Amino acid sequence: MSSGSGTIGSEAPPALLLPGLLCDGAVWAGQLHALGRRVRCLVPEYGELDSLPAMAQAVLAQAPPRFVLVAHSMGGRVALEVLRAAPERVRALALLDSGYQARAPGAEGEREARARQVLLDLAASAGMEAMGRVLLHVLNVMPLLAGAAGRLSCTS
Repeated sequence: MSSGSGTIGSEAPPALLLPGLLCDGAVWAGQLHALGRRVRCLVPEYGELDSLPAMAQAVLAQAPPRFVLVAHSMGGRVALEVLRAAPERVRALALLDSGYQARAPGAEGEREARARQVLLDLAASAGMEAMGRVLLHVLNVMPLLAGAAGRLSCTS
């Protein structure tokens, strides 16, 4: 099928769209609609898995032999693991709002590790929905607290 750009959909490499934490294919609905006539797009399922290597292996098991990776948020970390595991299969990589750096060293990194472990323990004991509610609360409240703290001043 031809598109306005002259690209034939069957010649374009398939694109794997990797969602972030607590997301699924719904997050890519607009892109699937917009790209659907030009590019074969797939959204692999890996949200129930508990490690980046396991998620990457699930992506590879669902993927065609060669593909383009487009990843959002934590999906970017999954994409980097896919790239590490099978670089010969990845034709291109786009990371959208994805963290790519390791945890900070020292006390800051340890705080992040402890906070992530609390979320993981909550997900294991009460489920992903409970963990998601807590995470959304933290993501919504913490910026408000940081902004309020910046406006507060102490005078003697």
